[in-house]
Amino acid sequence: MPLDRETYPGLYNALATPDTALELDDVADDVAAEQETLTSGSPEVPANSSASAGITDGLSSLQETLKHVSKGILDSTESEYKRLISNCDTFLKERGLLQDGESLFSRPPRREAAYLIVVWIMDACDSVKLDGTNKPSTDERGLYGHAQKMRAAMTYAFGHLQGLGNLPWHESELHSGQMLGNPSVSVEVSSYMCSLRRRKVQAGKVAVSACAITSVSTVFPSAAAPLIIAGPQCILERMYHFNHRPENWAILDYQPGGRGDGSINGSDNYQRLIMWLFVGNRFVEFSKQNTSD
Repeated sequence: MPLDRETYPGLYNALATPDTALELDDVADDVAAEQETLTSGSPEVPANSSASAGITDGLSSLQETLKHVSKGILDSTESEYKRLISNCDTFLKERGLLQDGESLFSRPPRREAAYLIVVWIMDACDSVKLDGTNKPSTDERGLYGHAQKMRAAMTYAFGHLQGLGNLPWHESELHSGQMLGNPSVSVEVSSYMCSLRRRKVQAGKVAVSACAITSVSTVFPSAAAPLIIAGPQCILERMYHFNHRPENWAILDYQPGGRGDGSINGSDNYQRLIMWLFVGNRFVEFSKQNTSD
């Protein structure tokens, strides 16, 4: 069944092109933040390798080992992601959007993969149905945090399990109609997540920031994805480098006097470093809670 506008008006309304600079910035920040959740794709064994079968088998085994040790999430989180991945395929088949024997997680991904991700999340978490009508207030729907977890499972499935990494979803400049990158790291999915967050806020739900503090920054701006001008440098990384400057790291004796010249009193370093320690510990605690949800 095609994803036509007449059958799924609610989907296309939710994916309406952002019409303000602020909304465009939100979408770009969301794409960049999603990139930060993954490292680049896992190494692959070439499909037409001329190596012997034994060497090829060895490379395949090495690839699987590297994929396992570099997954970057807890085993319990991976199990939950795989449950959601299976749930997504089942849902799309029940909707007639996939045939028996098909999977959303094919390689290369189908052209409409990003839209199918949105369909799955929208059905579970949105107050608007795919046909554009509002869901009854008695209908159960997931919170924004659950929508984020569903999206994270898709990013992990395509980026890590399929080895597509965190390259944003875009059309090839060399081959018309061929899509490249990770469908979950896309303008379509990010546009939807931003619009969903706004609706959750308007409904009085607590929305989790789409651009929270991160510990690493692995953003790759691409000419093929013009919305992504540059990724935000992670806050903890900036704090680390600022606090490790020689003039900020040394703990000096208190020196009374004003600071009209803009200088920093050496004793201020102690207070700032204590605050930095507090923020770092809170980030670690939050990360543990987030991965165990």
